[in-house]
Amino acid sequence: MALCSEKWSFGGGVCVKTVTCKGIIGERPKENATCEIIISLESGGHLQCTESEYLKENFSGTVVVGNADCEVDRQVERCVRTMVPNEQCLLAISFKEFPSTVTLSVVLSSFSQFPDIFEWTREEKLAVARQHKQRGVQLFQAGRLSDSFLKFNKAVKLVITVGIEDSEASDLYLQVCNNMAWCHLKQGHTIHALTLCNKVLNVDPSNVKALLRRSEAYNRLNDVKLAVLDLRQVRKLEPNNGVAKERLILLQHKLELENIKYANVIKRMFQ
Repeated sequence: MALCSEKWSFGGGVCVKTVTCKGIIGERPKENATCEIIISLESGGHLQCTESEYLKENFSGTVVVGNADCEVDRQVERCVRTMVPNEQCLLAISFKEFPSTVTLSVVLSSFSQFPDIFEWTREEKLAVARQHKQRGVQLFQAGRLSDSFLKFNKAVKLVITVGIEDSEASDLYLQVCNNMAWCHLKQGHTIHALTLCNKVLNVDPSNVKALLRRSEAYNRLNDVKLAVLDLRQVRKLEPNNGVAKERLILLQHKLELENIKYANVIKRMFQ
């Protein structure tokens, strides 16, 4: 008999957690806690998610909260964070894109708590941030842009707590923001990409990757003049940069055509 239930929404759907056996009253797992869990698939196995570690017939093992790579696993982790040791529950995950629901039985056997983030040392923050960044790169290379972006986002949040005046943190910040900008461009989120490029260039005005990506963003926004200016800056910094050279030829031609078109419009206005 169900004891209590909890419901929450996420970008792709809705989750309902129903407690079937209460656990030991006490602390719940926090970010980076190491948890021993048992998961069994109750229903909805026909909904395949090849990226998921948990959407299988059975899973028994260790989970580090915050390391999930796909939406199903992120919701399982969110569920685990509400649990106490020896608690058992049913987690129903409904996706907007599918007409049915996946139901998992989740048991939290035990967990080892990790300190709150404000207690982490500089080295711990940077180490975890690097892990998220590296995993984000792997996901990006696999074409999983949304999952990749979330990993980069976790990394940048940790780096900011260290402070970008720290040289190691600053380097990592620039790398991750550049990667996030590229994710946005790949997904057509041009304004967001532009914002991230500007954040990089505010710290490092000579950052070639940010200049190239901002140029692409300006081009998509039909601001060819600014796109050309960024490419010219890249050519000054790296005269042999082939990408900048090719793009600059194309955009200068595009700008010339726009100038001719504008001149013709003005001419007709004053005939």
